[in-house]
Amino acid sequence: MSAYGLTAKQLAEHLQTQELGTTGEDLFYSFLPDSPDNCISIFDTGGWPKDPDLPRKDVTFQFRIRGEYYDEAQSKAESLYNYFCPKGIPKKLFYIGEFYIQLVQPMQPVPYYMGRDENGRDEFTWNMTFIIR
Repeated sequence: MSAYGLTAKQLAEHLQTQELGTTGEDLFYSFLPDSPDNCISIFDTGGWPKDPDLPRKDVTFQFRIRGEYYDEAQSKAESLYNYFCPKGIPKKLFYIGEFYIQLVQPMQPVPYYMGRDENGRDEFTWNMTFIIR
């Protein structure tokens, strides 16, 4: 197991195997490129700092979802939501590579609409914690 924990790159590669995007084309990690208009980007931080009193390997991620039009961005956000919260219940007890995910804990109940970027594209964001055992 990696000494550093689950990374945005590993999460993006996992989402690619789940057909939620293609890394380097419409699924990115650690940066949000100027193009394409419709994409998902995953960042290695998505919330509060770790609690030093609780020795867990939890990691947080931020998802930035962008679409040329609102409906496109919302559709991508819904596909992420449906994967991580099937039937509205946070996903639990699964593997991402060598990491056993006990629970995916969204920090917001659903992806949050952020408005439009400087190029008029609609954006959503969603932060979550991955509780790893």
